[in-house]
Amino acid sequence: PPGGLRGATHDVELFALDGLGGFRTFPASLTVPVGGPREYVYAGPVRTANTVACEATRLPVIVETEPNDALANAMAISASQAVFGRLSAGNDEDWYSVPVQNGQALTIDCRPLPAGSGSLPVISVCDANGGVLARASTVELAPKPCRLEWRAPADGTYRIRVQELRQGGAATPYLLEVRTAQPDFAVTATADLTNVVQGGRGELELRVDRQGGFAAPIDLHVAGLPAGVKVEPLQVPAGVETLKIAFIASDDARPGDSILNLSASAKVGEETVSHDLTATHLGHDLEGVSLGSPTTEHVQLTVRHKQVFRLFCSEAYQYAHRGTIYPYLMEVERMNGFEGEIRIDMGDRQIMDLDGVQIVNSVLPAGKSQFMLPLYLPETMHINVQPHSNIYAQGYVIFQDKWGQRQSMVQVSEMRCMIRPLPTVAKLRVRDKSLTVAPGHSASCILEIDRTTNFPGALRVELLNPPAGWQMPAVTIPAEQSTATATITAAAGQSQPGATQLTLRGTGELSPGVTVVTEAILPVILKGTK
Repeated sequence: PPGGLRGATHDVELFALDGLGGFRTFPASLTVPVGGPREYVYAGPVRTANTVACEATRLPVIVETEPNDALANAMAISASQAVFGRLSAGNDEDWYSVPVQNGQALTIDCRPLPAGSGSLPVISVCDANGGVLARASTVELAPKPCRLEWRAPADGTYRIRVQELRQGGAATPYLLEVRTAQPDFAVTATADLTNVVQGGRGELELRVDRQGGFAAPIDLHVAGLPAGVKVEPLQVPAGVETLKIAFIASDDARPGDSILNLSASAKVGEETVSHDLTATHLGHDLEGVSLGSPTTEHVQLTVRHKQVFRLFCSEAYQYAHRGTIYPYLMEVERMNGFEGEIRIDMGDRQIMDLDGVQIVNSVLPAGKSQFMLPLYLPETMHINVQPHSNIYAQGYVIFQDKWGQRQSMVQVSEMRCMIRPLPTVAKLRVRDKSLTVAPGHSASCILEIDRTTNFPGALRVELLNPPAGWQMPAVTIPAEQSTATATITAAAGQSQPGATQLTLRGTGELSPGVTVVTEAILPVILKGTK
């Protein structure tokens, strides 16, 4: 079986693929740790290619024996037993018979093996005729385990039925535990990480699984806290099953990561019982399926450096022409002594389609608090489809804190750059549909500009990101003029077949701070190639 009684050594079999669709088996011995979490990883003398998850229990262990898939064939077990079983693919059921005395309280739970496998066990307590007296389902009890706390109404032998909610799936191993009900508890964190900013607080939610009527307060213990961070409250009040604890950092707490080990203790009768906390990590889907265990035995605490700047702007619509780079006034509030440069670019997340709008990446010099953010509105924007654009900018800084540690920080603008696009004011065209050039030679083409009266100025045309082997000296279409001649040169020795697309970009000043940007595509073909 994949586990056993704590502190005991068991003979087990390890299975490996044989490359022919079957399995090879390897005998091994398994020593179950005395303490630690329920789930642990096999670490015996036989080397394995992957981790093998095992389960530790405090009850005597037996292995399911077939046939036990019907009421009449129920396998006899005691009221203090752990059974490693397996439901076959399809609608298999496993039945067990347990002798119980009148008024005897039992705790019955069933866990999938390994945890996080996606199995959804259902357990039922039935009378001698198969009538259901009590039932528990993983789905109905989540996030708690599939567990029944049941008291026998009379002396007799009762049946326990184990089923898989998703009947028809693959075979599903499980661990069924039957024991006399005793007060106990388990505490789980809903996340395995939490963040707190210097001078701030971060929260971590804890869930308490109270068993056997246990309702007393539970004391919490946190090991590994960094200097300058405290936790409160450190007690779960009586009867409470959900609690948020706060990590509070002082203003001078050192930024960094810490691994915390949390535990809980409480009085159960005359005895103090202590359990380590487990934390649910993010590596699982909505149904709790994970690769390996869905929980860890620690929580990572990150103390973050306090904010060093804010980024904002006027959230009022401004008008800009398509095919321009428009300057949008942005402001920065510098905080906590930071005076360094700030790199400004497009926010990683936006609230709407940008329709091609881009932020021309720029750097705000050290000490400055205002700047004009260049927004590029391509001439291809769908002016009649999306009547406005809302753009979030973000600032990125790298600096050294007072402990000499490298810090980086991203802040998204608190307000949007709001633009309503206007029609284009100029359009660059190439009179020739294509151009043929011999290797080592040049050819000329006529550039034309369609103007509106809004843009009478000069337009400088350059080759944008020229492909290897192609050149074009910059050419200017003078103010008030509409044509100019450009010279395209193909390097000697070129032999690239087919047409190459050249992008010609023209730029000019529309008004102070506003740049016209218009592009044209020219297919060029090497003479002598197809």
